[in-house]
Amino acid sequence: MAGRRESGQESQDHMTTFPASELLPSDDDSDIPEGFKGQMVRVKRSTTKAWTAASSRVSRTSRKAFTSLPQPVQKVLSRMWAYFVRFIYGLWEFMNPPLWAMLAAIIVASVPYLQHLFFDPGTFINNSVTRAVAQSGGVAVPLILVVLGANLARNTLPRETVTTDDPKLEKKLLIASLVSRMLLPTLLMAPLLALTAKFVPVSILDDPIFVIVCFLLTGAPSALQLAQICQINNVYMGAMARLLFQSYVVWYAPLSMLTT
Repeated sequence: MAGRRESGQESQDHMTTFPASELLPSDDDSDIPEGFKGQMVRVKRSTTKAWTAASSRVSRTSRKAFTSLPQPVQKVLSRMWAYFVRFIYGLWEFMNPPLWAMLAAIIVASVPYLQHLFFDPGTFINNSVTRAVAQSGGVAVPLILVVLGANLARNTLPRETVTTDDPKLEKKLLIASLVSRMLLPTLLMAPLLALTAKFVPVSILDDPIFVIVCFLLTGAPSALQLAQICQINNVYMGAMARLLFQSYVVWYAPLSMLTT
């Protein structure tokens, strides 16, 4: 047999049920290679065996505790567990690498020991992991800008895939996007922020950096990722290129200089 049953397993309370059994990895070492690979196989088998034994014990203990409860309590717990599992699956599908990175950053920032471990100069984690992440982050933004610039210029697209959109429609979309994203939010939110900072007695509004950031966010340009969306769908790439140029160079840069 490829495996053996775990010894010492207890049967269920009902006489018609079969004893619970799990197949564990075989102890036959004849198929294990020599050297380092063989040691890795042994470690993997030992880990799998220990994990299977521990999970079976936890499962038997929880099952006995669950069956000892009254029937109404079992129904309530079963329904709560079903909702919890559904929530976990939904959360797992919702999470992506940036969100996992933000969650890891929150955990590190909340635990003082992890802060010292990752950010104290001279430690192994700081010299290896933290510096590697910092260098990757420093390269990410320029690399994204280079790739987006090449894509918006249509130099990396095959000639047969380049489509010509309606110039009049692109002009209307450009004007509507700039007015709705750059002009109207600034006209509406800037006076409201000024009045709030002057008359509302909130301590955070006394911080000039916070007020400046709020002013900048009200007229923040469109996200650069919109260019990637247009490239994937092969639509309005010329309009998106002009929109990003107008947003960042013509509108946002003077606003940033005037605010700061």
